[in-house]
Amino acid sequence: MVSPFDYVEYTNMLKNYDISFKEKTYQAGDLITIVHSTETNNIFLIKEGFVSAYFGDDSTEIYTILAKNNFFCYFPHSENFPKDLHFYALTDVTVYIIDNKEFTFSLSAFPENFGFHYLFSRDVSKHAFYRSILYMVPKQNRLLFALKTFVILFDLEAKEGKFVFPKELNSKILKSYTNLSKKVFYTQLNTLYADGIVFKKDKHFEIDAESLDELEFLT
Repeated sequence: MVSPFDYVEYTNMLKNYDISFKEKTYQAGDLITIVHSTETNNIFLIKEGFVSAYFGDDSTEIYTILAKNNFFCYFPHSENFPKDLHFYALTDVTVYIIDNKEFTFSLSAFPENFGFHYLFSRDVSKHAFYRSILYMVPKQNRLLFALKTFVILFDLEAKEGKFVFPKELNSKILKSYTNLSKKVFYTQLNTLYADGIVFKKDKHFEIDAESLDELEFLT
């Protein structure tokens, strides 16, 4: 289900109340920010592109991938993370940057904005939820679970019966997210190719929508 919220709605509200924010573009691979467990100065809202979040300074362990209309650095307000999170531009990405105090003010000072708080909390919680249950999924199904997870997190809509992933969501990223060994990961990937569930076209992974919908363990 596509979220009813988008960045235009929120930034229009900020302009309406004369709350300052700025827009900035990062190139793929740039470190955007490091968020500590208990403090952050700015909140980021993605206008375009994808952002990868890593635990600590270990760039091999991905926490999640964020897409258009997702906030980040809003995580510490809802989760007590045991590690720092490092946010990198997975693609060229444009973000809005809002001062933490201004962000809190925009949500708490005006009752008509309480709905934003619900939407932000829900979307942030989705990333934590799917990450937390990843390891409860049997290893033999973990790659499929990850694929389904990103379909949900990115609000992807099927086109001609397939979900098309951005090319930056490649094998390396998927392997890191699933935390599978190289052998197990590629065994599962090759099986999905053979079963006609996953395809590769122009460097993009394509996932058969009907096959994902039929997988009961993912619902």
